[in-house]
Amino acid sequence: MGVLAFVTGLVPCPLTTFIMVYAVAQGIVAAGLLVTAGMALGMIMTIAGFVLAAVLLHERFMLLMEHTHHLRRQAGRILEFASATVIIAFGAWQLAAR
Repeated sequence: MGVLAFVTGLVPCPLTTFIMVYAVAQGIVAAGLLVTAGMALGMIMTIAGFVLAAVLLHERFMLLMEHTHHLRRQAGRILEFASATVIIAFGAWQLAAR
């Protein structure tokens, strides 16, 4: 699994490729590298933030899931009923439009 992540990371981001092609065409390679490094740093910080939040908030999240079981079940039933109603109404509307 780690090999797949490593190999995927070797493929350049399309936006990064565009930025570098533009920077080379304009003769500002250093600026292109700085922008690319900034994007990479932003992605690293975002992913690290989500990982840190997941680790630190795991216990609270599990406790929340236990306390809201009934509410989530009711919401699921309501959403199932609403979506089925919308699908049936849409089908009936399509049949009536013929």
